[in-house]
Amino acid sequence: MTPFEKYQAVKKAYADAANEENAQAMGKYMRNLFPFYGLKTPTRRELSKPFLKGVTKEEIAWDLVDLCFEDDYREMQYFAL
Repeated sequence: MTPFEKYQAVKKAYADAANEENAQAMGKYMRNLFPFYGLKTPTRRELSKPFLKGVTKEEIAWDLVDLCFEDDYREMQYFAL
């Protein structure tokens, strides 16, 4: 899977699990600096596991990290971290 394909897959997984009520509260807490999917940390981590499984520090796809940080959604930036 290319970095762009992985980025698209993560974005779709997050969007499918989005919670509008949480997203509004998270946005308000962060002074509306970022849009949110409304994923709480345990849910976000669980959704991220399949995409991060087996990746070592030596195998980091920096293109994927860049794509995630260019994305407006805060959870995508959390995924990159």
